[in-house]
Amino acid sequence: MLIRKSLFLYLFIFALGLILAAHSFGAEPIYKALNPRGIHPDITLVPLSKRLPDLKNKVVYIVNIGKPAADLLCPELEKLMKEAAPEINIVYKKKVSPYMMDEPNLWKEIGEKGSAAIVAIAD
Repeated sequence: MLIRKSLFLYLFIFALGLILAAHSFGAEPIYKALNPRGIHPDITLVPLSKRLPDLKNKVVYIVNIGKPAADLLCPELEKLMKEAAPEINIVYKKKVSPYMMDEPNLWKEIGEKGSAAIVAIAD
């Protein structure tokens, strides 16, 4: 009697497994897609600066952020600007840290002393 009940139980579990397996094979697959952009940090919007009427007697910074072509572009740009507009005070600065790293002291200096800045990406 015990063997018959055990056999019946095993057959019942086996049949139940077959039914569940057949049901899952016939169902439509469910796909889940992840966002490839990841989770971005919040962005603080900063408005553009007001336009200056002219650059006479103003300080304009030329900032080399460290990209390879900027080493060629920035000194040439400084030379051309001094020739074309001698009334503008040109200050050439090269970032000390790599271009992907922030340099708050440089941006603070430009904000306090400068009237305008040309940030040379030069890619």
